[in-house]
Amino acid sequence: MNGLPPTSPTHLRPGIGGVVPTTALILSLATTWNPATASPVMFSDNGHYYEVVVTALSWPQARTVSQASMFNGRNGHLATITSQAENSFVASLLSTLGMPAWIGGFQPPGSPEPSGDWQWVTGEPFTYTNWGPGEPNNTNHLNLEEDALMIGWPVNTPQAWNDGVASGGVKGYVVEYDIDLSGDLNSDGFVGIIDLNLILGNWNQTIPPGDPLADPSGDGFVGIVDLNVVLGNWNAGTPPPPGAAVPEPGMLVLLLIGGLAVLRVRPDCPGRTIAN
Repeated sequence: MNGLPPTSPTHLRPGIGGVVPTTALILSLATTWNPATASPVMFSDNGHYYEVVVTALSWPQARTVSQASMFNGRNGHLATITSQAENSFVASLLSTLGMPAWIGGFQPPGSPEPSGDWQWVTGEPFTYTNWGPGEPNNTNHLNLEEDALMIGWPVNTPQAWNDGVASGGVKGYVVEYDIDLSGDLNSDGFVGIIDLNLILGNWNQTIPPGDPLADPSGDGFVGIVDLNVVLGNWNAGTPPPPGAAVPEPGMLVLLLIGGLAVLRVRPDCPGRTIAN
């Protein structure tokens, strides 16, 4: 790609052999700019949230700050795009940016140029691609390696990918938060008390007659495996708006299974505790 100058003449390899993130670097980045951000938006196909941050950083800097970012108790990472649907979704978030943004693809040192050994920062398979015309080309006017991935280049082509110089200052970057909504049994976008009540209300039942929604493990029985799916992802997703009606727990459960103790109180018999 041509036209995006690096912030310095030194080529910074991402990850291996590149900038080594330090606490001082993270603190420095966090206190030396005030980036413009939009609230993270959920992509319904995978339940993950994506955030566009508008500030000029190199790819290694964007990677470091993304990993230090947090949403709903989950750390982020530069976005990884593995399908056309996900690419279109991320591109829609960039529609007002008008410039490319860093995402989480890179080439390790020594990779065959221009298209060899591209990888995602998460280690996911790098199978889906959406390169712009003539990309990747490992070409720029400073003759530096282009081994970091951006989306939205050329300008006004928000879905196109381009290989860029990792030390170049790009206007923004996209953070992805891998929120696991497998515990969202009622599909309201949040793992909470409603989902717990589904489990408890069908406890120890086979499917059927129990509610299939209460069996996220799909093993045909509502039990400890299903409870762990909900508790393991507790509070994931977007909480109900302030003032929204949230049901009280129908019961607290007492399960003495493998050392797990949860108290269950029958709502029709307050104060009576039973053990299963």
